[in-house]
Amino acid sequence: MANLKQTVLTGLLAVSLTMTGCAKGGGSAASGEKVATIDGIAISKVEYDKLYDQVVDAYGLGENEDALKNPLLQESLKRMVMQKLIMTAFLESDAKKMGLQVTPEELKTFRDEKIKEFGSKEMFDKFLAEGNITAEEFDEKAKEQILMNKFLEKKGGDEIKVSDKEAQEYYDSHKTEFQVPEAIRANHILVKAMDAELKRDIRKENPKFTEDQVNTALKEKKAKLRAKASDLLTQVKNNPSQFATLANKNSDDVVSARNGGDLDQLFEENTEKTFWNAIKKTKPGSLYPEVLETPFGYHVIYVRDHAKPHTLSFQEAKARIVEQLVQDKKMALLNTWAQDKMAAMSPDDIEPDYRPKEPTETTGEGGEAPAQQEPQASAKDATQKN
Repeated sequence: MANLKQTVLTGLLAVSLTMTGCAKGGGSAASGEKVATIDGIAISKVEYDKLYDQVVDAYGLGENEDALKNPLLQESLKRMVMQKLIMTAFLESDAKKMGLQVTPEELKTFRDEKIKEFGSKEMFDKFLAEGNITAEEFDEKAKEQILMNKFLEKKGGDEIKVSDKEAQEYYDSHKTEFQVPEAIRANHILVKAMDAELKRDIRKENPKFTEDQVNTALKEKKAKLRAKASDLLTQVKNNPSQFATLANKNSDDVVSARNGGDLDQLFEENTEKTFWNAIKKTKPGSLYPEVLETPFGYHVIYVRDHAKPHTLSFQEAKARIVEQLVQDKKMALLNTWAQDKMAAMSPDDIEPDYRPKEPTETTGEGGEAPAQQEPQASAKDATQKN
C-alpha cells in the first residue's frame, strides 16, 4: 500500500530514459505528423501526446491548470517526454542491429511471472485497473523492459558479471548496510478510508454540497467502512485460518492482498507510527484485538513474527549484493550508452517545435518564470522486477 512499507523497486525501467512509451518504426506514415526521426525510426505526434498525458497524470498535474501554464514546467515536461521517446527509439534501433527481439514466449513468461507474484490473474487485473493500465499497455512496457535487459546483457557481456571476490569485498567494506534493525512481520486486511479521497468522491457525486454536508457524508461513509472492517475482524476471529483468503478477496491494499495480506518485514523507520505501535505490542502468532484506524483507513492485523536487530552474514547477503552490483553495472552501461547516443544526435533529428529550448527562449529576454522543480522519474513501474 502507499505506503505502510516503503519498498524501493529496482529495474531498468526505473530510469527516466525508459519510464514509459514506445517509439515504433514507420510512425509518421501510420500516424501523420512526426516529432522526430531517430536512426530512421519516426516518432509520431500521437505517441508524443500520449506519453505527455501519461507523464502529466503520473505527477498529479492533470487538474492543476495553473502549474501547467508555467513555461519552465512545460519545457521540463517536454524535455522529459522527448528524451524518453528518443532513447526508446535508439534502443529499438540498436537491439535490431544486434538481432535482438522479444518473442511471444518471453512476453508470456514475463506476464505469467507477474500474475504469480500477485497471487492470481484476478488480483493482477485489479492492479492494472487501479493504475489505469490496459493489458496492451502493460505488454508494451513489458516488451521494452525485456528488450532493454537483453540489450544490456549482450552489450555488457562478461563486464556486467559479478565475481565472488567482488561480492565479498563489497560486503567487507559496507557491513553497516547489512545491519538489520528490529523487524516485525505482519499480515493485514485494509479497508481504505482516506479522508481526502473520500471527500473528493463526495464532492464529485454531490457538487452542490456545502462543506458541512461534505463532512456529514464523510462521517457516514467512514462509519460504513469501519463496520466492514469490524465484520472482517469477526470472521477472522471465528476462523483464523481464513485470514489469507479474506485478505485476497477484500483488502484494498492490492500489493499485499495478492500474498494473503503479507506485508513482509516492517521496520519502524518506514512504517506508519500508529500501525507500528500496534504490531509492536502484539505477540507473534496472534491477532491485534480490534480494528486499527490509521490515515490509510481501517486494518485487521495478524502479527506473524518479531525479529531482534542483527547483522546479515555474507552468505545471507550474497544474492542481494550480486543483484545490486549487476544492476549498478547495467545502469552505468546504460548511462554511458545513452550519453553517447545523445551526443551523436543532430538537432535536425527533432522537429523544430519539439527541440529543447534554453531558459531565455522559454521565459523571454530578461523575463522570469516562477520557480518549478523538475519532476523526477518514478522508481515504481508496473512491469518492474525486483
